Amino acid sequence: MNSMTRRVVPLSIKVILIIVGSQLLLYILFALLILRGSTDAINASEQDSFRLLGHTIHWSIDDELASAELALEYLIQDPELIKRFAERDRQGLYEYLKDKYEPIKDRVVRFHFHLPDGTSFLRMHNPERYGDSLLELRPMVRDVLNLKQKVRGIELGRDGLGLRVLLPLWRDGEFLGAVEFGMEFGSAYVEKLKQKYGGNYYIFLFGPSDRYTLVAGTLDKPRCPTADRLIEALRRGESQLSLDCSHARAVGLYPYRDYSGAVIGFIKVELDKIPLSDALGDIQKQLVMLGLVLVLSLLGASLYAMNSFLSPLGELVSRTHLISEKILAGDVSYRGSISHGATEYQEIIGAVNRIIDALRERESLLQAIVEGIPGIVYYVDRSYQVLWANALTLSRFPFIMEEYLKSYSSGFFEQERNLVLRAFNSGAIESTDACYILNQTEQECWEHVAVPVFDTDGQVTHVIRISQDISDKRRAELELRELNETLERRVEEEIQRRQEGERIAEQQSRLAAIGELATGMAHEITQPLNAIAFSVENIKNRFYQQNLDKDYLDKKTLAIVSDIERVRRVIEHVRLFARGGPSDYETKFSVNHCVENALSLMGTQLATHGIDIVLELNKDLPESLGNPFQYEQVVINLLSNARDAVEERLLQDAAIDASHTASGRIRIRTDLTASGIILMIEDNGIGLPRGEERRIFDPFFTTKPPGKGTGLGLSISYGIINQMGGTIRFEALEGGTRVLVETPLLSESAGGEA
Repeated sequence: MNSMTRRVVPLSIKVILIIVGSQLLLYILFALLILRGSTDAINASEQDSFRLLGHTIHWSIDDELASAELALEYLIQDPELIKRFAERDRQGLYEYLKDKYEPIKDRVVRFHFHLPDGTSFLRMHNPERYGDSLLELRPMVRDVLNLKQKVRGIELGRDGLGLRVLLPLWRDGEFLGAVEFGMEFGSAYVEKLKQKYGGNYYIFLFGPSDRYTLVAGTLDKPRCPTADRLIEALRRGESQLSLDCSHARAVGLYPYRDYSGAVIGFIKVELDKIPLSDALGDIQKQLVMLGLVLVLSLLGASLYAMNSFLSPLGELVSRTHLISEKILAGDVSYRGSISHGATEYQEIIGAVNRIIDALRERESLLQAIVEGIPGIVYYVDRSYQVLWANALTLSRFPFIMEEYLKSYSSGFFEQERNLVLRAFNSGAIESTDACYILNQTEQECWEHVAVPVFDTDGQVTHVIRISQDISDKRRAELELRELNETLERRVEEEIQRRQEGERIAEQQSRLAAIGELATGMAHEITQPLNAIAFSVENIKNRFYQQNLDKDYLDKKTLAIVSDIERVRRVIEHVRLFARGGPSDYETKFSVNHCVENALSLMGTQLATHGIDIVLELNKDLPESLGNPFQYEQVVINLLSNARDAVEERLLQDAAIDASHTASGRIRIRTDLTASGIILMIEDNGIGLPRGEERRIFDPFFTTKPPGKGTGLGLSISYGIINQMGGTIRFEALEGGTRVLVETPLLSESAGGEA
């Protein structure tokens, strides 16, 4: 035998070498993927943690400011505080607030009152110091006094950095000054951050150029020096992260801004631990070890299997091939399994059978899902043979799986076969809608969908057909279409009803105003009638006495004609007022004339009630544009309300002490402002009811006793003035009420058109 005969490597050794090499390669790839993915996850987690910590730090600043603002806003609602500050009672204010300030002085280190000129009025934290001007030293003080609105944020003052909240103080529209809460932004703040989130924190303040100084820190100095190259980015307001410093796990630099939005420094964070990142690192190590154990286990199992048996697997392969063909052919109802008597194949056979069982379980799950679809569902191949159908399909078409789909002549399938063909040809989901007449009065509407199923080569082998009843949807669409057709008509009817309601409400308000005029009109007519009666009686007496001369007769005749004209004017004015005059708002009119007309109708009535009228009309007022009759109605409504308020106050005062009752007074003034003509009606009546100021213009809202008010007067008045482009508002006085009615000036273009 030739000694040089080539040695043949057994097949089992080759298979073992291939398996071992493949497993080692898989392990290496598995380890690399774990290392890369987990490393990226750790880095991303660390950066996300620092970004979240940065947001948390800024949120804590905002939360501190918001808490202080809320406490300060609550405090300044105290009328006693406002009163003492308005009276500049420094000692009284200090004594009043001393006990209130004590519980919060550890957190609010500065509690300060400022006068409008910037002078320090009272420092609750240092009451001995006051009177110094802070306008040049404190920009936030300057801004709150100039803008007269809330200012809050971080400020660098002469005492260092601090969190400040400043609010303006007002009393009856008068600006009194400002009040301030100041919180420490230094050692206490960073210690609080350390207690909440761990690690060490430092506050730095930018200086000139690239310099910066340490303001406060949880340690005397940072353990990780900050690179100067990061300062430029920090000055731009960009946060910076640095991982794995030599003395800390990671470092974060977060810029902060003062109240004006300028970046003035940064907060530095040094963390020794990042829980999520450390946990991911531990998981990384465990996954690598688990992968190693898994590979070693697979390697041992492979060696055992290859050394235990390596015989032809023809029968096993053929049975497996048969099952795969059944599945690929779409026969999902096939229930075959693999069996073999050889002991060495039992593990493989068991594994394959478990796969079959898993497929069977998956099929049951899919069947349950499909059965739950509220419609007809079936599975068809290219020959239109139905391989599977849900229960609803079988109940309507019991022989669908025994016959080809083409053989069905039912209307349900007659035109939808083309849908299946389109899905086979296009390889895309196809859909269509169709309605089927059941009898003379009923029909069904269905939506059909064909979903293609592809094999491993991308070819369409089967189609899933789903049909859903959309009869209710079609009926709803029809009802919606009918609703849209009648919507415009219904909207017009609703608009007409609303307009009619507004007209009736306005007429009711006008009738109520006419009722208010009834008494005054009686006085206005009775007086000239009495004068006419006296004149006629005098003429009669002169006639009987035969001393009636022409001059006397002419004098009395002129007096009678004048009194008759006066009565005629009163009746004509009331008649025009009752009719409402023109309804347009493009008429030039005089505000003073409307006021005088209203007083001509109500003046006598007010006088009989013991109410004095103080009239201050600007005679140089220009004309306004609007509806004079409706403007006069507004004046009458306001005078009636003022009269009732004065009468109610007089009754109350009389019930308490009749000797000190102040007389009733209504002051009427007109004037010209930069934006229009203003009418002021001020009374010394009972005043506005507390808590009801916002409801005063609501329709049907009234504080008068039942039967004395409709609640429409002010609502209608508001609508009239608003339609003229003006405003109407009430102001509460110490003893009474003031109402201001402002209407726009008559422009030159409007005046030319009128």
